[in-house]
Amino acid sequence: EEDILAQMSSERRKNITKSQKDGLVVKESIGDSDSQQLIENTFVKQGLWYDNEVLSQLFITFNSTKNTIAYSCYEEEKLLATVFCIKDNDKAYYILGGFDGASNHSGAGAFAMWHAIKKSKELGVSVFDFEGSMQPSIEKYFRGFGGNLVPYFSISKENWKGKALLKLRKK
Repeated sequence: EEDILAQMSSERRKNITKSQKDGLVVKESIGDSDSQQLIENTFVKQGLWYDNEVLSQLFITFNSTKNTIAYSCYEEEKLLATVFCIKDNDKAYYILGGFDGASNHSGAGAFAMWHAIKKSKELGVSVFDFEGSMQPSIEKYFRGFGGNLVPYFSISKENWKGKALLKLRKK
């Protein structure tokens, strides 16, 4: 655990330490409907499109400790943040998270994520994959947990008509 913490930014370590000092509690939340609702509310608050049916099916499919790691952070009985990860034999993938925007505690999400990372390690998972983000603020948050940045590239082929239309569209 010390090695993993040492790789984190000072801000992330501060978030975790403050959460511990403030007495926040983290609980496993696989199949927890309140956590699922918090994730949906986060999509809505951020103005992000999501398919409720796909999200519901995701929670139905990944609802066991065999394929899921999920933790939620509470202040007393109030749900502040949640993280939802799926896993296979070798990797854990952070898929979704949610937070209560009205909460004054900025470290709740990091504290829940820390528990998910520790659980992954305990289960023998060798890679915890944040799946990245194109949004700078989210990418910075993920990077604060340490690890290696892995760029992914895509290659596509366009026919000459499509390329010409794209050039005209840009002008």
